[in-house]
Amino acid sequence: MSWYCFEDGWRLREREYVPQEESSRATVFALANGTFGCRGAGEELSAKLPGVKGTYINGIYDTPHGKLTEREIPNVQDWTLIRCLVNGEPLELSAGALSEYSRVLDMREALLLRSFVWTSRSGRRVRSESERMLPMSHPSIGVIRWRLVAETDVDLEVCSGVDAEVNNRWAEHFRSVELQATESGVYVLTTTFEPGFRIGVATRDVLRCEATVSHRTEVSSP
Repeated sequence: MSWYCFEDGWRLREREYVPQEESSRATVFALANGTFGCRGAGEELSAKLPGVKGTYINGIYDTPHGKLTEREIPNVQDWTLIRCLVNGEPLELSAGALSEYSRVLDMREALLLRSFVWTSRSGRRVRSESERMLPMSHPSIGVIRWRLVAETDVDLEVCSGVDAEVNNRWAEHFRSVELQATESGVYVLTTTFEPGFRIGVATRDVLRCEATVSHRTEVSSP
């Protein structure tokens, strides 16, 4: 537990980002509300990273080859996708310089809080802050409040939506994927192999900004 510290008996905090440990640490910072759960990986991370991102629905399972020994809960489409370009440079924690990093699981408020300062290779500094929750009052809904503050004038491009290029680490569980973009978000409908569950994942974006920002909604198909 040396990587983490407890605060007030309710808040678990991480102060260092270690990419090679993200698979296990995203498990520690996961949220769930009884209907579905979501691993605590950052929004900007790729859903293709093995064992890092994941959203799982209670009661949904799949047996892709008809063998009970291979039955598991499928990782459904990634609704947490938020990517950003800062003056054309992708905001990626593995590129540029990272400081003031913090990830907190607030077990009293059922919130995942994350913040960091990122400096691009060209010297542009931005601060990213996010809050994530899976409310029990609306058990089919997940909410992310994401905030980006730049120290100087920069051109920002924000891409959010659903990443349909997901699967479990060792098996594929979807025989079909249907995609649809709307004015405010995207909708993805998938069907598992056996017994053929149909799973719909939709997003809706609300953008508030005092500057000029380019925003697009994107669906990434497998």
